[in-house]
Amino acid sequence: MSTILSVTDLRKTFTGGVEAVRGVSLSIEAGAIFAFLGPNGAGKSTTIRMICGLCRPTGGSIAIDGRDSGRDHAAFMRSIGLVSQHFNVDDELTAYENMRIHAQLCGMGGRRSAARIRELLDFAGLGECRDRPAGKLSGGMRRRLQIVRALVHEPRILFLDEPTAGLDPMSRERIWNLIRELNASGMTVFFTTHYIDEAEHYAERVAIMHNGRIITDGSPVALIEGIGPWCREAFKDGMTTRTHFRGREEAETATGDGYTRLTIRRTQLEDVFIMMSGSSFEESDGAPARAVNGHDAHVGHGAQGGAHGNAHGGHA
Repeated sequence: MSTILSVTDLRKTFTGGVEAVRGVSLSIEAGAIFAFLGPNGAGKSTTIRMICGLCRPTGGSIAIDGRDSGRDHAAFMRSIGLVSQHFNVDDELTAYENMRIHAQLCGMGGRRSAARIRELLDFAGLGECRDRPAGKLSGGMRRRLQIVRALVHEPRILFLDEPTAGLDPMSRERIWNLIRELNASGMTVFFTTHYIDEAEHYAERVAIMHNGRIITDGSPVALIEGIGPWCREAFKDGMTTRTHFRGREEAETATGDGYTRLTIRRTQLEDVFIMMSGSSFEESDGAPARAVNGHDAHVGHGAQGGAHGNAHGGHA
């Protein structure tokens, strides 16, 4: 498959010498679902803002479909659809009017945009709400409106920043059904999330960002296999220790005593983050953290599990 997004050595330094992004490079194939993970302050949002032209990079290059962001900016921006984490539809306008104004800003004619808007509202299950003020819609419906509004100008790649943050489980599922349907039609999807299960379940590829850098990148299965698919989680002296193994039997027969609680479970994507960075995801926007809150979380890699013999430590 062809590469749709190429980012090379992207950097951002703010006033005062704060390095928010420190040399991010990645490429994404057309038609993929790509997840960008990391705690608050990791540099995810700054990276997306630079890619989408909302923030000027200090260094590096960005290209979509081979178009460099600095050389053909108008065509570059037409290739992008962006859904902000925060609700930014106009509550006083109807769903249709929110869509129509976006189409006008994108330079789309009335007849062409009207047909496109009707098609997208029906696709998102909002056809019957087209004349309802956006402020009267539920949170899930407003998020669906944001998503299809970003599609009016037919972009090649859709960026979603925390698309289900703060939504109830049923609304989250409906949003993901919509996103997966878009992807099945050929849309490339790039999303950030604090819900680890979303990245693990929906993304074909995941990049984990920490302190302004991508620390690991691959499919969820490959990342989990890389540290060992079985986890021995022991609680002792107020600390949780996680050691990873290739097989369940190895995890069950590993030595150790004095623990208050012992669990043998499948390794999860958050375990990969903790192993690679030495810290866990923070709770954000109501997202449930999987790490043990309020305790130090030490991660070790057993002799049976491969590399990384030294333990990493951090705060959950």
